[in-house]
Parts: sequence; structure tokens; C-alpha cells
Amino acid sequence: MNIEMFIGRIRNSFTGSEYVFTSGSCYQLFVIVLALFPTCSAYTNGDHVLIENDGVFYDINGIVEDIQGYKHYNYTKDELHKTTFSMWSCGLECPNCDDIIEYSHLINQS
Repeated sequence: MNIEMFIGRIRNSFTGSEYVFTSGSCYQLFVIVLALFPTCSAYTNGDHVLIENDGVFYDINGIVEDIQGYKHYNYTKDELHKTTFSMWSCGLECPNCDDIIEYSHLINQS
């Protein structure tokens, strides 16, 4: 299985996957893909993470052509266990499910 097919299977595995992996969990997608494709690299523009493999860039929607503003991200082993990379995270965990609460969710509820 190639990386594009693998990402496609993740995308098609549940409704809303595109939202999940473009709204705070893009780094987690990188971590998942890295487990099977250990030569992958992470690239970020500060708000979104792309997966680079053999000079091709991906996110949950497949191949990404416009990579302007993205730079190589040097992650540490400890960061591979992050829940989210999103700059919108406030760092609070939901008391019911331990998910990270995002600022946008707090704003929409007020």
C-alpha cells in the first residue's frame, strides 16, 4: 500500500475525517502515517501540518500542490504523542472524553 492509498483509507474510514484532520488533528495524521512510512517528514505553516514523502506533500485530502509558506518541522519524540498541533487549542481537556478543547468551540458556545 502506498502513502496516498493509506491516507485515503483513513479519510474514508469515518464521516467527518476531513474536518477532524484539518481542524486541529493534522499533526496526529502525520503521527499515524509516520508509523507505517517512517521516512516521512512534517512541514508546517504554523497552522496546518503537511506530510512530505519523497518530495510529495499530503494532508487528509490527498496530494497538496500549494506548499508556499510551509517549512520543515523538526519534531521531538515526545511531540509524537501530542493530541493536537492546532494553534487554536487552549490546552484544556474535556472532562468527559479527554479531548483538547479548541478556542473556536468555546467562542461558538458563548
